[in-house]
Amino acid sequence: MDNWTKGNFQPTKLQALILGKAEDLECVEDVLEDQIDAGKIDLIEALDDFYRTSDRYTDLLEKIYATNRSESVRRKALHKLVPAAADDARVFSTLLAAVNDPNPFTQVYAIELLANFPGTADRVVPALLSAVGSKIPNVHLKAIDVLSKFTGQAEQIVPVLAKFIEGPNQTNRDAAIRALSSFHQRLDLVEPVLRKALRSDSETVRRTAENAIKDLGL
Repeated sequence: MDNWTKGNFQPTKLQALILGKAEDLECVEDVLEDQIDAGKIDLIEALDDFYRTSDRYTDLLEKIYATNRSESVRRKALHKLVPAAADDARVFSTLLAAVNDPNPFTQVYAIELLANFPGTADRVVPALLSAVGSKIPNVHLKAIDVLSKFTGQAEQIVPVLAKFIEGPNQTNRDAAIRALSSFHQRLDLVEPVLRKALRSDSETVRRTAENAIKDLGL
C-alpha cells in the first residue's frame, strides 16, 4: 500500500476504498469481485497491488476480460495476461481465443499481443491465418503484419500472402508484400512471388515489390 501514499499521488476512488479496508483482505476481495463486470482501468491497477503474486491474479484478469463491459478494461486485462501466458496453457488459450473476440478493436489488440510468442508458432500461426480471412480490414491487416514475425512458418504463410498480392485490394497487396520482405531465410518461396508482383498492373504494387526485393538483397 505504501506506493499509494507516497509523494503527491492521489488514489482513485476504488483504490481509496480498498486502502481503507487494507487490514481486512477478505473485505478487499469482496470489493474487487463486485467491480469485475463494470470496474474501470483502476480495477486492474488495484489487482496489481493485491494479487500480483497470487494464484488468483490470472483468474481475476480472465474474469475481467470475459465479463467487463468496458472494452478498454478488457484489453488492459489481456495485456496483463501476456507474462502468465508464456507458462500457463489455459491463459495462452484465452489470448488465442481473443483473436475471435466480438469487438474488432479487441481482436486487433489480441493479434498484436500474439507477436510476443514466437516459440509457439505452431498454435499462433493457425490463429493468425484464420484472422487473415476476416472481412474487417483492420483485423486482417494486423494479422498480415504479425505473420511477418513468424518467418519459420514460411511454407504456411507465403502462399496465403501471395493470394493477397494477386487480389484486387491495393492496401492488402502492399501489406502482403511488406510482410514478405521479412522472410530472408526462405527466398526460394518469396522471390517468385515478388518477381510476379513486378508484372502487376498497379504501379504502387510494382514499386512496393521492387523495394521488398532490394530489402531482401535479390
